[in-house]
Amino acid sequence: MAQRAETTTSSDEYRTPTEGWAPNLNTWGLVVAITSAKIGTIVVIMVYAWRAETGGWVALLNWHFFVLIALLAAGPVAYHRRLRQARAKRAQLLREEWLS
Repeated sequence: MAQRAETTTSSDEYRTPTEGWAPNLNTWGLVVAITSAKIGTIVVIMVYAWRAETGGWVALLNWHFFVLIALLAAGPVAYHRRLRQARAKRAQLLREEWLS
């Protein structure tokens, strides 16, 4: 009977699929390509087929895209708002410390 050789793996050799994960440029390239094609198509439609109902049709057919953009933009907006508030509070506390 043949003995099976024991294999030892160090922590450097084996990594879980999510360990050290970072989005690469291929992912962002695809997102940018899809978004620019979508926006470009909307601009072309609005320029060449401008009528009263064109804006309504574009909004009706792309509402999910607009919602997605709003949700994605809400994160950085909320972060920077909170950052400004924290900095203002810190400045106020420093002023109060030196004035008292």
